[in-house]
Amino acid sequence: MIGSQGFAVSASVGAALIAILGTGPLTVSAPVAAQTGSLRTEFVAPTQIDPASSAALAPHYVAFDPAAAPRGELFVFLQGFLATPADATLIVDEAATQGFHAIGLAYAKPANVPPLCQVNPDESCFESVRRAVIYGDASPFAEVAPADSMVNQLGKLLASLAAQHPDEGWGAYLDDGAPEWSAIRLGGHSEGGTHATLIARDHDLARLCVFESPVDLVGPPNGLRHLAPWISARGATPADRIYGFRHVHTSSTSWPAFEGAWGLLGLDTFGPLVDVDTVAPPYNGSHHLTTDAAPAVSDDTPNLTHRSVVEDRLTPKTASGAPLFAPVWQYACLS
Repeated sequence: MIGSQGFAVSASVGAALIAILGTGPLTVSAPVAAQTGSLRTEFVAPTQIDPASSAALAPHYVAFDPAAAPRGELFVFLQGFLATPADATLIVDEAATQGFHAIGLAYAKPANVPPLCQVNPDESCFESVRRAVIYGDASPFAEVAPADSMVNQLGKLLASLAAQHPDEGWGAYLDDGAPEWSAIRLGGHSEGGTHATLIARDHDLARLCVFESPVDLVGPPNGLRHLAPWISARGATPADRIYGFRHVHTSSTSWPAFEGAWGLLGLDTFGPLVDVDTVAPPYNGSHHLTTDAAPAVSDDTPNLTHRSVVEDRLTPKTASGAPLFAPVWQYACLS
């Protein structure tokens, strides 16, 4: 059938529903909507874990399920520019029910990076701003206080959780107060996915899953454009741990970056793109996944299709209310 915005929606959305029913070739636990009881969630204000943090930062979101078989890894999700951790809790909850320690990390957003950098004659602008956000590095293009950097916030949050919940094991993801990247899986959407991709270049992650990202294109949207130079560098995280998911009718003006960046990251090594609406998990082993499913709502929310691949209110749901893309999240981020 056809969704309210004219996007094709398979009656089965093949892969997703097969996985949810547990009859597909990949065994996947029940999605979050079907989970009950033991999941513990909380919001944590950045100023609570570091008084030097900006009060403007949104609260972090934390999920832990003591009843789930522990996976011994941390899943951290980085939301897009217009969202906060409260807007993307379903994927974090999904990770927790699969046995991961799970965090939706708030981070500083000094500027919407593509409009800031895409026409800047200094092509290092993208990497410079992102390093400021991630590491608190000095940048001539944007200012982020070191206390607000991702690395500081994640380190301080893990230390606080380890102190508040000593039996849950949060301290295992710290190395002398800094994130232990080799035990961390990063997921990210749009701006968040772009930050995550740069971290994966710098550090050997346990997994990287990106949604509608990276977004860094040099040049105006209506002109000749090319990927920002930093994306071309092969990184510390190998291609077999990197997955991408995008909407074929994305509303993002940065859409040309997705396939180009994924090619440079080596995702083509694992076969052609796979439409998750018609192919069941494990999606022929592809690391390049697409959907044409309509967003859950049709309103004036900016970038509906772009954000619908992961944001709670916008992502499509099954008849039972489960996230339609839960099997995709499980495969790309949590398998």
